[in-house]
Amino acid sequence: MNEGTVYDRENKKSEQGLRFATTQSPLALFLCGIVSTNDTTMLSKFLLPGFVILITGTVLWYNETARICPVPLSYHIGSVDERFGISKDTVVAVANEAELLWETTSGRELFRMTEGEGLPINFVYDERQQKVATEEEWRQLLDAAEAKNNQGIADLKQMTERYEALRDETVAAQEHYETRQSTYNAEVARANAAGGASPSEFERLTKEAATLTKEAEVLSKKEETLQSLVATINATGEALNASIAAYNAEVSEYNERFGTRETFTQGEYQVDRINVYKFSTKEELLQVLAHELGHALGIPHVEEEGAIMYYLMTERETTALSEADKAAFEGVCGRDERFSHKLRHHIRTTLHSI
Repeated sequence: MNEGTVYDRENKKSEQGLRFATTQSPLALFLCGIVSTNDTTMLSKFLLPGFVILITGTVLWYNETARICPVPLSYHIGSVDERFGISKDTVVAVANEAELLWETTSGRELFRMTEGEGLPINFVYDERQQKVATEEEWRQLLDAAEAKNNQGIADLKQMTERYEALRDETVAAQEHYETRQSTYNAEVARANAAGGASPSEFERLTKEAATLTKEAEVLSKKEETLQSLVATINATGEALNASIAAYNAEVSEYNERFGTRETFTQGEYQVDRINVYKFSTKEELLQVLAHELGHALGIPHVEEEGAIMYYLMTERETTALSEADKAAFEGVCGRDERFSHKLRHHIRTTLHSI
């Protein structure tokens, strides 16, 4: 209170009463209601339009920037079509891995998985995943046919080896038989030329004749076995050739249908949802989710082939973020959390609680 100032408690008309120090903001005075009629007029004339402009500008700024790095981004697993053949628990686990790709690199909490709140991630089954299922089924049939043919080739090789061994054995037995037969015939011829064989020689030649007869029978059976084995080998070979030809035709048709990469969308971020349309493995699903979560943060596509945020899905040796991914993230979210991120988060939280 300044010296020389007189406050007349009785004269209520000339005295406005004790005021707060002038260091308090006009907005605070307005909100507290501790202003005079003249002050109110002044506020209405100059400050209220400014306040309206400030609020309007804030609303416009928020609407324009609300989707720029809206961290922490709340999301939940929405509908998962059972035809994908994947459980919700598995989807949750893969989504958590996708989160970590971004959060581990940035060292910040970027996502929050919730129960039924925030951005839904839906698994939409259509012709894209149906094609994956058809390709997988066809590939399994081709794998089974290839395995069958490989086994047939192995069996045919084994039969051929058996035939060759039996053939060599038969040839050796045949040569031995023919040599022994020639010796026997020569001895019989000499005996006959000498007027006949002695009793002991006759008995020996008789036994030799019986032995040769048995050897001939064994040789005959070996030849029959060889002929049967040759027939089996030929029939097996023909059937195997037909099976291999059919397999090759199937492979050709498979390659024609599935051999070329199509650039259809595997996942899609649609402002109010993420849709997953196609994946073949958990590793591929991880890339799809990480890519679409990146878009949900406001991160655009990058030019580096093989990056998570590259516009095409490519085979990758690792699921870690590339340097291009990191640069794109920092371009949107910065190295550290900015005031604008905190302000947008505060506005979102306030709007959500209303």
